[in-house]
Amino acid sequence: LSGLNRAGRISNPSELVKKTGAVSLNVPYRWVNNSPNLVEIAHDMGLHVATWTPNSPEDIQVSISHGADAIMSDNVRALKAAVLAHNPQNHSIRQS
Repeated sequence: LSGLNRAGRISNPSELVKKTGAVSLNVPYRWVNNSPNLVEIAHDMGLHVATWTPNSPEDIQVSISHGADAIMSDNVRALKAAVLAHNPQNHSIRQS
């Protein structure tokens, strides 16, 4: 919490990442939907980005198109279909 200012915002994200040794940013998918450059900024700081619980095919696609490194969803079928549609050669998904 030392990196948060009075408004509850991170005052210096780069410094907070260095100080804590963070390696990833795990956020609700809506953050990525509402801030399209969030993933790029996090990647520039050396962070992996994971989004959680986009369940509609459209919301899953937004996380993929903005470059999320990991997506956690309750709708596994939609997630698998979206990842395979984006990259049919993806070997991290079983073809069963």
